[in-house]
Amino acid sequence: GGTSILFSFEAMDYTVPTGAKVVDVTTGEAVAVEGEKLSTAARHTYEIRV
Repeated sequence: GGTSILFSFEAMDYTVPTGAKVVDVTTGEAVAVEGEKLSTAARHTYEIRV
């Protein structure tokens, strides 16, 4: 396992590993991931833990 950081310049769908836990660092809230798809918001930073 490990931790990755993603900064999203624009809203997009991003593929994450199955079972990843994601936190929107910008808001401090956990983000629901559908399967392997993370839908990001523009100008937000995400922490992805596997």
